[in-house]
Amino acid sequence: MTREDTWCRASLTVFSQTLSAKEIARILGIEGHQLERGTPVSSRSNQVRKSSVWGYNSILDSSDTVENHIDDLLRFAEGKAKELERLAADCFVRILVSFSAESGTVKFALDPDILKRLGELGITLDLTSQFF
Repeated sequence: MTREDTWCRASLTVFSQTLSAKEIARILGIEGHQLERGTPVSSRSNQVRKSSVWGYNSILDSSDTVENHIDDLLRFAEGKAKELERLAADCFVRILVSFSAESGTVKFALDPDILKRLGELGITLDLTSQFF
């Protein structure tokens, strides 16, 4: 997935109904992106967030592969393994990946090492394909 007609974005995201995004950031030692529980979901909606959300985006370019984005975030998470383990009781941790291609087809394969690393860290992988 390195052609110009494709893109990929990914983030390590921590959701909590009990901890604030600021508390998650403090535990992980990095600000990241923060959305607090009880804040509006959007300016066009009366709905409020049921969970606080903390996120860290992959540092790779959007033209890089799905696999490389996941690996980038796993390397970050492995450096924070103790902190993520501490959060596990109160939080849900995911790697969120969105990707698309003008052709409508994006092919990727996750090797056993990536799957093992996700499992060892207790991280759920959430993949979303967007077609335009």
